[in-house]
Amino acid sequence: MVKRMSSNRFLWLALGVIVGSLSSGILPQAPLYGSATHGQEGFAICTGPLTDSIEGVYVLDYLTGELRGAGLSIFGKFTSTYQYNILKDFEASKSPKFLMVTGVADLRPTGQKLKMGRSVVYVAEVNSGFVAAYGVPFDPSAQSQGRGVSASFIPLDAAKFRDVKIRPE
Repeated sequence: MVKRMSSNRFLWLALGVIVGSLSSGILPQAPLYGSATHGQEGFAICTGPLTDSIEGVYVLDYLTGELRGAGLSIFGKFTSTYQYNILKDFEASKSPKFLMVTGVADLRPTGQKLKMGRSVVYVAEVNSGFVAAYGVPFDPSAQSQGRGVSASFIPLDAAKFRDVKIRPE
């Protein structure tokens, strides 16, 4: 039985390659995006795409509430920079505890000169129960020339995800 299964492995492998090749022509192709998030001792950092080929990095300082970001140009240099103080968007807390992640969205600018990047930065404050979304303005034509933008994150919306207030210890 074992000998029979091992002799069929090549057949199964070949069949899998053929089916995979055929289905790639039939099924729609979609790019995959990955992001990374980490937080430690008063800071959070995450990454997210600005375009299909350019990525940004975003850092949140829990103590000051400064959300900062930088976008790489196609030449591998940080040319776009972003900043915004998020504390005004959250209920006051003596010891805020933040979480931060990115998502991908195809947003249309509203009254902005710059287009919106593909990243949306989501920041949640655990004690107050609020989560806020921030857009990242981006200029693809400037990036392609090695120039960037210096802009503020754009507050998009906020929502409450917890109805009961938690008192920090």
